[in-house]
Amino acid sequence: MRWVLGTVLIAAACSRGDVPLSADVRPHLNAPFTLTVGQSGVLDEPAVTVTFTAVTGDSRCAIDVVCVWAGDAVVRLRLHVGPPDGDGPDITADLHTTLEPRSTPWGVSYELRLLALSPEPRVYPPPTEPYRATLVMESR
Repeated sequence: MRWVLGTVLIAAACSRGDVPLSADVRPHLNAPFTLTVGQSGVLDEPAVTVTFTAVTGDSRCAIDVVCVWAGDAVVRLRLHVGPPDGDGPDITADLHTTLEPRSTPWGVSYELRLLALSPEPRVYPPPTEPYRATLVMESR
């Protein structure tokens, strides 16, 4: 009976389109890295964990239509000071694909920039894959 309940719960989760959390990535300073929603990048220098939490707005022009304006998307990130399991504070940053801010300073020596957000919007067929944000932590 337990395996039936487990199978039903797994099937229900999959039918809602839930994306399982992916393993953390270990990016390097000044090197682009890509995160899916719910995934974290754990940097050693500077000591920060960057988690891609959501896309809070996406008005980008679909690639299969003609638009007057390119539009904009907003990527919400959680920045955790120190190691992922440490007691450091969390900071929320909203970065834009077209408008400002497209980056956020991190201390006096670093800057986290949003390089790209995919998939690009389409009218038909609409994208079904999860959002992926490409970021870079740069030294200044």
